[in-house]
Amino acid sequence: MSEELTALSGHEKARLIRRREISPVDLVRGYLARIGRWDSILRAWINVDAEQAISFGQPRNPWNPAYSASSSSPGSGVYAHEEF
Repeated sequence: MSEELTALSGHEKARLIRRREISPVDLVRGYLARIGRWDSILRAWINVDAEQAISFGQPRNPWNPAYSASSSSPGSGVYAHEEF
């Protein structure tokens, strides 16, 4: 089901998250599954850091030593690849 979440509109995704029917991590995993399925054909990604991408979907806890307010911005675990 996780990859199916990627086909929903942004409004629908937000509604499901607000209702706690899905989590941001569910969406990240859905997109990672989609990337995994298509990237061998499309070769659209240079690097996909799944662990880092999933960590951005998790709630932040400033009391956790692993938390860093100056850490990379969300999405920095995925890099686009363009060919001209």
